[in-house]
Amino acid sequence: MVRLWTRERAAQADLDHVRGLVAPADADEPEDLERIVALLEKVVEDKAPLPDIEEARAPSRSTA
Repeated sequence: MVRLWTRERAAQADLDHVRGLVAPADADEPEDLERIVALLEKVVEDKAPLPDIEEARAPSRSTA
């Protein structure tokens, strides 16, 4: 039972992290969303850890 709870908590944390990555994507700027989607696809493909939210946001701030 504890193991299931631990996995559920870890899955929820990952989901919250992905939401944090997607949240700053501006609906008026499809390039932002496309960049985040490409980043997440690479994470899945490489089986890599999720990137830091601030690091993932950095490229979109540099174009402002």
